[in-house]
Amino acid sequence: MSGADRPNLRALADYAGILPEYNDTLTGQPRYTSDLAYEAVLSAMGYDASTDRAASQTLQTLRRARDVQILPPTRVISARRPARHTMLAQLAPELVQAGHALEWHLTLHTEGGGTHTAQGRVTDPTASPVRVPLPHSLEFGYHRILLELRGATADLSAEQTLIV
Repeated sequence: MSGADRPNLRALADYAGILPEYNDTLTGQPRYTSDLAYEAVLSAMGYDASTDRAASQTLQTLRRARDVQILPPTRVISARRPARHTMLAQLAPELVQAGHALEWHLTLHTEGGGTHTAQGRVTDPTASPVRVPLPHSLEFGYHRILLELRGATADLSAEQTLIV
């Protein structure tokens, strides 16, 4: 199949940052990425691109996940201001349903190897962002946070590197 027959494969490959061509360092000639190579690389990245329909669904899922960023990937906070030791989670529309509470579970992995958890409920999920307290006072370092949200119609999770 040529690229014209697999437009969603090409779109997914582009979204994933796979180059459509490169210059051969020995000959200086351009080399074009084949559909087979796209499929292999995307598969190695954990994406289903076995058919054009699968590639389209994978691309839609990735775009939706990008648009529903619950937490920024990295955050820097001051150890001297413990009042700021809360997470601000942006709630995705698919989690919010009037009259239904939202449950959250936070896991904090400290640089020193400790693990701390906290959980709670948000009774008014239409009020976004939601403040989620960190479960432990933090020392200087790089820490990893996993925030899981369970709504009436969907579950989502996000990870963040927290630098103190």
